[in-house]
Amino acid sequence: MFIAVIAIASTISCTNDPVEIQKQVQITISPSKVLKDIVPFYNSSDIEMLQIDGNVAKLKLVVLIYDKNGDLYHQSEKTVKDYNSNYTFSVLVNDDDYRLLAFSYSVLDRDGESLSAYSITNTDKLNSLKIRQESSNSLYSNFSVLGMYDKKVSICDNMHVDLSMATSYVSFEWLNIHSDSNTSTGSSSIYGEYSATATDYFGNDYSWTISVEQDFSRTNGVIVKDLCPLIYDAGFTSEDGYNTYYGYIEDNFLVIEAGQETGAASSGEDITIEGLFVYDGETYESDIMFYIEGETLILATYFGSWNSGGWFSLFEPGLVFDYVGGGYSGVDSYTYWRKCNNILTFTNSGYEYSTTLGIDTYRVDASIEPAENPDANGIYKIYNLFPGTFEVFMKESVGNESEEYCRQQITIESGKQYNLEYNCETKEMKLLSNSRTRSTTNKIVHRINKPFKPYYKKELKPISKYPLFCK
Repeated sequence: MFIAVIAIASTISCTNDPVEIQKQVQITISPSKVLKDIVPFYNSSDIEMLQIDGNVAKLKLVVLIYDKNGDLYHQSEKTVKDYNSNYTFSVLVNDDDYRLLAFSYSVLDRDGESLSAYSITNTDKLNSLKIRQESSNSLYSNFSVLGMYDKKVSICDNMHVDLSMATSYVSFEWLNIHSDSNTSTGSSSIYGEYSATATDYFGNDYSWTISVEQDFSRTNGVIVKDLCPLIYDAGFTSEDGYNTYYGYIEDNFLVIEAGQETGAASSGEDITIEGLFVYDGETYESDIMFYIEGETLILATYFGSWNSGGWFSLFEPGLVFDYVGGGYSGVDSYTYWRKCNNILTFTNSGYEYSTTLGIDTYRVDASIEPAENPDANGIYKIYNLFPGTFEVFMKESVGNESEEYCRQQITIESGKQYNLEYNCETKEMKLLSNSRTRSTTNKIVHRINKPFKPYYKKELKPISKYPLFCK
């Protein structure tokens, strides 16, 4: 009997596993210190929440907690008013070590759509987690700032977590932007403004002006603005970011790819530009083509605006656009080219920044055109960049020609601010690491005041669902 009792006791002790004790704790995420060391370069609003047409951005706070195996243990998020707002939540934890990650970034909700500079994906595993910077442009606000906290912790009691700035606050500046305005550099045979007067297929009369500009992101690229007069008359103009199309020059033709969105919509469907041509009695879809002849552009295909509901406008081949001015003299644009990081990933020991850009690929969104800023001696744009060492250089472009200046390696650190200045007169580029330090005194530097395009203005209706030429 004694042996039997011992055997039973032994069996019981082996089957009763230790009870894992969990404790509920509160964690408070505070973004208030993210911007504490940032001094606005020129305007205090440059570090405030983004505002567009009365819509004010809010701050999204995202929390990710991983266990010691790198598996996601807890995920939550909250959208708060601004950087003065905290997020407090409760979580059950064990007596283990965790990897606590927290992020903050702006989101702007407008007409049912959400705009954000960052995306967070693959959260299930720590080593697959990816933070992607979708846009580095601050839009003269704190829009592209990323706040972050990353630490291995033993969560045994309530915690207060202060986020810090994960990005670098960089002012891209151009000084003496009109220094070459009196330099005779010749005129392009294609770039400038063109006017036309025509009656479309439906009998509607139009008189309008388009502009043809160089697209520096592609070889022989062009940007054609306000091409569709019906869309322009409806209030969808290139000035607000609509009615703008991309194409290229090939031989003596200006080609605009069909299917590009006009910016307007009908019955919830985008209206696009389309081309057609007729051969041997048959109608075919095509890109939109203009023949370049002297100072005129001659439409070589049909051109119109369309969606599945029908055609909104349609012009026949032979339409002539006459050059009216706006040709190039001096430097047309100054563009910063840079190869910087846009991806943040995590390892067991820390985190890493990297780029999706290829070996010969650069970002070219930091650009200005002196002709569009006649009253400014200098221009600045604010960007928030992931830290690292990367290559940057300037391109000055005149017509189809461009020349590179000041290719160099620069290093920026998170939580700090910098001025990257290019002097258009001296062809010198400098990186200054203190916002209060200026290479030029008493300079006038302006903002570009339309950093963001609005949404649809009004509904359009097709003129005919079944014209002579059907999609």
